[in-house]
Amino acid sequence: MRRSLTWARILLLVLAVSACTPTPLVTDGLDAVTGVTVTQSTEPFILYRDESFRRGDDRDLVYIGPLQVNRMGDYKTFLWLGILSLERYGEMKMNTEDFADIEILADNTVLNLEVTGWTPAAIGMSEQVYKQVPEWAESAYYEVSVEQLHTLALANEIRLRTTAEIAPSYEPWSNQTQALSALREFVVFNDY
Repeated sequence: MRRSLTWARILLLVLAVSACTPTPLVTDGLDAVTGVTVTQSTEPFILYRDESFRRGDDRDLVYIGPLQVNRMGDYKTFLWLGILSLERYGEMKMNTEDFADIEILADNTVLNLEVTGWTPAAIGMSEQVYKQVPEWAESAYYEVSVEQLHTLALANEIRLRTTAEIAPSYEPWSNQTQALSALREFVVFNDY
C-alpha cells in the first residue's frame, strides 16, 4: 500500500512539473527532404484589414513569422507571410501579386521588402513550417537582414502595407504580446 502511494506521489509530481513547463517560443527541426535545418518562432503575428464595409464579417488576414534556413552553415533568415481572406463563403479574393513588394512598419521605421518566392522550395524547404493558417492560404517569403530583424524585435507595434496601386494597411489583430515575445526569443535563439 505504501509503495503504491509513493508511485502515486511521483506521478502527481511529474504531472505537476510537466503542466508548468511553458510551450517553447522557438523550435527547430530538420527538413528530411532537403536536409536543411529550419528554426522558427511558434507564434506568428496576425495582422488584419477590416473589410466589414463590403459584407459584415469580411477580413483579410496576414500572418507574419520569422524563420531561419541553415544549409550546411549557410544561414538565411526570412519572414514568412500567410496571406488569406476570410469572406463569408471562404472565397479567396486577394491578389497575392500585390504582396510582391511590401512595407513593414516597425514603430516608425519602414522596412521595404521584396518577395523571394511564393513556395517553400524558393527558400530551400520542402514544406511549410507554419501550420497555424488554413491550407488554402497563400504563402510568401522575404529574405531579411540581421539589422531588419533587430528593428522588428525592438518594435512595440508591427504593421504592414502592400505597395499595390491602392495600398491597404494591415493592423495588429488584438494583443500581439506573445508573437512579439516569440520574435525576440527567435533573435536571441539565433544569436543575432
